[in-house]
Amino acid sequence: MDIGPSVFGPARLSGSTRLLIISKLASCRGRSITSVLRELSIVHGIPISTLKLNAAKLKELGIIDFGSRDEERPALLSAKGFAIIRKFGENNAKRKRQSEREF
Repeated sequence: MDIGPSVFGPARLSGSTRLLIISKLASCRGRSITSVLRELSIVHGIPISTLKLNAAKLKELGIIDFGSRDEERPALLSAKGFAIIRKFGENNAKRKRQSEREF
């Protein structure tokens, strides 16, 4: 039996958490990753440690970029991150059109 990420709820949560981080960074400019993650933690009730882990993975994958304690830089989406946002928006628009046709 294959026990991969799709089997476990926390893996799906990570995917939605990562998308939440990407979406937030697309809508805010010039903020540190810490301030963005703190806001997401408060608003969505996600532990800050979970958000930090997911942000680190997104940085490792080249989807977002941010500074460190030694080198302060605002958190930004890379070209990959913007492509994900565009694709997500297209998929949502398709779903909306399909649901409108069903009525």
